[in-house]
Amino acid sequence: MAIEASAILPSDSLEEFRVQFNNLISDVDGISGGNAFVSSIIFEGSSADANETTLLAIDPQQDNTITLPDVTGTFITTGNSGDPATTADIADVDHVLVNVGGVLKKITVANLGVGSTAADDISVGNAAVSIATSAGNITIDAQAGDTDIIFKGTDGAADITALTLDMSDAGKAIFTGAISATTITLSADGGVIVPDNGNIGSASATAAMQIASTGIVTFVDDILIKDAGTIGSASDPDAIAIGADGDVTLTQDLELQHDGAILSFGTNDEVSLTHVHDTGILLNSTNVIQFNDASQNIGAPSNAILDINATDEIELNATLVDINANVEISGTATTTGVHTFTAVPVFPNNTVETADIQADAITGAKIADDAINSEHYTNGSIDTAHIAADQIDATLIADNAINSEHYTDGSIDKEHLSAGASQEVIAIACGDESTAHAAATAVVTFHMPYAFTLTGVKAGVTVAPVGSVFTVDINEAGTTILSTKITIDASEKTSGTAATAAVISDTALAADALMTIDIDGVGSSTAGAGLKVYLIGHVT
Repeated sequence: MAIEASAILPSDSLEEFRVQFNNLISDVDGISGGNAFVSSIIFEGSSADANETTLLAIDPQQDNTITLPDVTGTFITTGNSGDPATTADIADVDHVLVNVGGVLKKITVANLGVGSTAADDISVGNAAVSIATSAGNITIDAQAGDTDIIFKGTDGAADITALTLDMSDAGKAIFTGAISATTITLSADGGVIVPDNGNIGSASATAAMQIASTGIVTFVDDILIKDAGTIGSASDPDAIAIGADGDVTLTQDLELQHDGAILSFGTNDEVSLTHVHDTGILLNSTNVIQFNDASQNIGAPSNAILDINATDEIELNATLVDINANVEISGTATTTGVHTFTAVPVFPNNTVETADIQADAITGAKIADDAINSEHYTNGSIDTAHIAADQIDATLIADNAINSEHYTDGSIDKEHLSAGASQEVIAIACGDESTAHAAATAVVTFHMPYAFTLTGVKAGVTVAPVGSVFTVDINEAGTTILSTKITIDASEKTSGTAATAAVISDTALAADALMTIDIDGVGSSTAGAGLKVYLIGHVT
């Protein structure tokens, strides 16, 4: 509803007054009839002119209510949205007005998700994202202990983790794929770590260098350093220098710490030195080590000969030269000292005259054992007065040189007989020739007639055991004298063919000792019969 009445001026006529008065009555009646306006309210403002402000209502489709608050303020419309003062700090904002189902409500900045929103509340977008700042740093901070920073993406259709910054290892960068960069600069104490057996390379040779889990570096091609460049360690940076001509200079020792290491010389390695473990160095083939010139050398023309060659003289200077071999001198030997022989020198026949031998110069001490034999004596020239007591012993008498005609009756007692010369055998029968034996102890009991040194034992049967071995034990005073008992194998008749020989543990049998013989086994299917036991040795 529009207000039709207007102000009455002093200059207006009575008719004008009547018209405006009627308009005012009409206006008041319209307002009092329900405050209803047709579609708009027009405000003239402080100046009565052609410019008015119209509050326009769109044709309602329902009953609507607009409530004006009981406060003083200014309406914000689309035409004056830029009038309020601007703030650049989200922290200054108390709340934001929002439409919630047709109801105007306010919400705090934190609940709206504007400003310091938690990173884990950011949802997935559907377009490119750019993080930029015109000043200052951009900081990505994983604040929980040992939590990593992970960069992920999609390679084709596969999700991959391209980069992980490992915060449990001082931020170590772990790349899934290759690193492509113009320059990589590391801090003084930094480093690059690749996976076990990982590669480092270039665009054209991506695996130029491989580093194993043991730290061994393998290069697929050559290693080049600059002319006169050096290779070294932290403590000796120029330990190895390589000149422009290829010469290699070492400032320290060269160690070949490999058993069997080979140092080769020549374009075709024709000369080599090989390390022989715990022995020394081996020069290959028939090569020689030369001194001063080619004519002075040491070498081995074969595997049994060593040559020392010199143009004029080989000089050995020492207090003693020990030669453990036969010496063959093709030239003249000139000596200025005394020749001392530890063995009798051998001279060619008839080269030493008696005139050259001093009186009493040849004594028994100077004549080698067996140097003079019987053919050099004249019969009867040696009498007993010239033979010292005990001078002739068994070592000086040839085998069979003295027979019984040279002994005086009763001159040889048993103490002078060897063990083999006085060997005897004591045989003991343990039953008749045909009755099968049974296992039993003390089958035979007897006393030793004299002290006896036992050197062997044997057993035999007339009927062989069948199925298993025949076993015999010998006891002295109730204790076995055998650590391995006498056995006669199945189907055999003597212990001499047994697979396991008897072993004697007590060789000294005392005079008058009580001896017993036990039979511990006789054969499983047929028992042996006719057992005899033999004690082999000599009188003690």
